[in-house]
Amino acid sequence: MDVCIVIPAYNPDYKLKDLINRLDGYDIIVVDDGSDNNFDFKSLGVNVLRHEKNSGKGAALKTAFNYVLHENKYKGVVTADCDGQHCPDDIIAVAEEFLANPETIVFGARNFMFRSTPIKSYIGNKITSFVLHLLYKIKLSDTQTGLRVIPTSILPVLINTPGSGFEYETALLLEVKKHKIPIREFSIKTVYEKNNKNTHFDPLKDSLKIYKLLLSGEK
Repeated sequence: MDVCIVIPAYNPDYKLKDLINRLDGYDIIVVDDGSDNNFDFKSLGVNVLRHEKNSGKGAALKTAFNYVLHENKYKGVVTADCDGQHCPDDIIAVAEEFLANPETIVFGARNFMFRSTPIKSYIGNKITSFVLHLLYKIKLSDTQTGLRVIPTSILPVLINTPGSGFEYETALLLEVKKHKIPIREFSIKTVYEKNNKNTHFDPLKDSLKIYKLLLSGEK
């Protein structure tokens, strides 16, 4: 395998196991970020890295990136969410898109339609897209997607990029821009389970961290 799939997980449910079962044949790394809901991670049948306490999505990604670097056998890393928002077919498709363009980062871009997207997600993405374009000349239709494929070559930099929560994904984006790595968007299905009620993203606290980063970041 030229890519591996990394899935940060905090208190996941059956959707994580369903996802992994449908990604048969891929190397998968799950990071248990201090889950306390007694989910049986051993039953997944994949490599599981564990945080003793919940440290945030960014910290979980860094743990996986560090493991991937030590393995030293992948061209890229696919990051995906554990909550059912990313369809297996889309995960495979973005991986193949990356392998056809291995010097780029691929973002799985959802189609944000006003009537079918939770209002907080719709507004948050629109504002963040505007700020990124205004301040950093980064033009993306989906700035908050967790489905990304990242070249292994940039992982040493990203491991040392500040951030431990959801804001890390924005910090990662700014780091990529600074290192002039091209970003490609690849259209994926837009899925919101139960109107996105199961997300661990705090609309107020996490959004403030993201905008603080954007307004203070190095252009």
